[in-house]
Amino acid sequence: MERAYYMLFTREADGKWSPQFGDFVRKVVVDESRDSYREYKGKDKQIVKTTEAMSANWRFIASTLNNEVPPLTIEDLFATRRAMEQTRPEI
Repeated sequence: MERAYYMLFTREADGKWSPQFGDFVRKVVVDESRDSYREYKGKDKQIVKTTEAMSANWRFIASTLNNEVPPLTIEDLFATRRAMEQTRPEI
């Protein structure tokens, strides 16, 4: 089973979300958010739970948070397909 991976995203002055930090342990990301990103209000920070394979596709996650059509390249599509093939739902 694929390990969970947590990513911290912050909303910048232009209103766009961008990735800042990630780790396999949620508490580490929460602590990093509190200690290193104090200038951001709570509503401007978001922790996203994903998988190790999907974490490499941070542009897709940021685009989703920004309610945009993701700027996918052919490499992004192949990376997403590989990640989906590795992450099978448990039945």
